[in-house]
Amino acid sequence: MINHTSNLHKIIDAAIESVKPFNLFSRSISVKGDSFKVFNSTYDLSRYKNIYIIGFGKASALMAVEIEKLIGERIEAGVVASKYVENIKCDKIRILESGHPIADQNSIYAGKKILELLRSSKAEDLVLCLISGGGSSLFEALPDEISLNDFQKMNDLLIKCGMNIEEINSVRKSISLVKGGQLLYYIYPSECISLIISDVPGDDPSVIASGPTVIQDNNYDEIIKLAAKYNIENEIPDSIMNYIHHSEKQTNINNNRATSFNIILGNNKTAADTAKYAAQSLGYECEIYNEVINMNIEAAADLIENRIRNKISSQTSLHKSKCIIFGGETSVEMKGNGKGGRNQHLALLIYKKLKDVKDNFIFTSFGTDGIDGNTNAAGGLIDSSIYKNAGKLKLSAQEYLEQFDSFNFLNKTGGLVITGPTGTNVTDIMIAILP
Repeated sequence: MINHTSNLHKIIDAAIESVKPFNLFSRSISVKGDSFKVFNSTYDLSRYKNIYIIGFGKASALMAVEIEKLIGERIEAGVVASKYVENIKCDKIRILESGHPIADQNSIYAGKKILELLRSSKAEDLVLCLISGGGSSLFEALPDEISLNDFQKMNDLLIKCGMNIEEINSVRKSISLVKGGQLLYYIYPSECISLIISDVPGDDPSVIASGPTVIQDNNYDEIIKLAAKYNIENEIPDSIMNYIHHSEKQTNINNNRATSFNIILGNNKTAADTAKYAAQSLGYECEIYNEVINMNIEAAADLIENRIRNKISSQTSLHKSKCIIFGGETSVEMKGNGKGGRNQHLALLIYKKLKDVKDNFIFTSFGTDGIDGNTNAAGGLIDSSIYKNAGKLKLSAQEYLEQFDSFNFLNKTGGLVITGPTGTNVTDIMIAILP
């Protein structure tokens, strides 16, 4: 008898492995003599006197390891800021650990050290920038007018109010000295190549880690509108609102910015495609939903529910077991005092919505970084055993949903997906299996 839950875990593992830096670098980058080739673009390393490495994001530590394997003898120095270092060490690149999802004092320290390193770079040098999701909080440089405490309060508001990642990062850019392309002022006059692992729907480099190497203009009027849209304009610290209003009237006349070649090495599609291949190799008839899940969590749950129900209604004994894969990132307004994250909350919503067909599907939603919300779980998994365990314990999914306490519901019923920190991040994958 086929163990579909066990197969689902194999698919999860395959998806995550495919977007780890080792696999992404080995597929996309090669070095032969002085030739540094990324996909179809080739760079002559002999043109540069020194090569400096900087980086920030959940994958930056492992990206640093891989870049040292490729060009270690050519690297002059480097600093990267990461959340999970797990005793990862490099010979020439210093790995710093800092705060996520909200910047902390270590984030400011990491920003200081990266900018100090960039002061050593000259026109004949190359800066290789390793960027991945999470970089928005892992390194930071703030205007003098804004304290770290006020910055933290604002970020907590942004995360909990229901903004999507593009909106959150647009606000973050407006009050940072390094986001929104401003890091290029510090990299100048060196050249810059940015190697990027994308964690945003659509893979827009201006959004990933708040786009530190993508030239862009701040729309301060739009920031004020966003604050009003989510009813947080009276909760954002005065120092920040004052800075935004003041900056709205300023014009930056400094044009001395480095040019950056921004290259996406891997993304959510990479993980989803690998999950599809893994599912097919296990005998499933598999499809990837053709639109990115980039919406409110309730809307995402409705979409996934309808897709699963339609597939269940079309299932016949003559067909293979089916697998549906979704990719993206939901937004959720956090309420209550429970533990959980968007993936566990989505899994519990699916549990509730599909209770009447509980024997006809298995579902998981997980973060490819291995961490979901304020927990040590990557996400949640729903199968028939979860319904049985919840029934024995007389647990009400609705009560746990209202308290945003999906972690404790899933923990009690055996529905947590635990991978540990993965050292990468391409947002979330959702998978449904119809046996």
